Amino acid sequence: MLITLVPRFPDKSDDTAEMKICLSKVYKAEKVELSEDRMVAESTKGYRMVRTTRGVVEGAWYFEIRVLHLGETGHTRLGWSTEKGDLQAPVGYDGNSFGYRDIDGSKVHKALREKIFLLAAAAALLICF
Repeated sequence: MLITLVPRFPDKSDDTAEMKICLSKVYKAEKVELSEDRMVAESTKGYRMVRTTRGVVEGAWYFEIRVLHLGETGHTRLGWSTEKGDLQAPVGYDGNSFGYRDIDGSKVHKALREKIFLLAAAAALLICF
């Protein structure tokens, strides 16, 4: 399947048709740091959001995330967000995003949690669809 590049805002794009999909330098919270290859995000300033360089509009899609290390006090939220999702908040905080919370295995939407399962290992592979 071909994913066509459709810039969110042509004047604020950090994507080109030749690039692989990666984390966006433009659509991220200020306190989120990205690795040089833009495949790893981290923050020590609480939950914040970063989106990828390309989104989806319709169809059935999934992505895989491998959680390698959270440290003694680290936590993560993973999920889906629309363009309107608040980058300064965790995914699932508002009505424009849906998240998975590692602390108690709950899904989160509009800051409301519903328990679904527990993260069993620190180096878990999570598939979001």
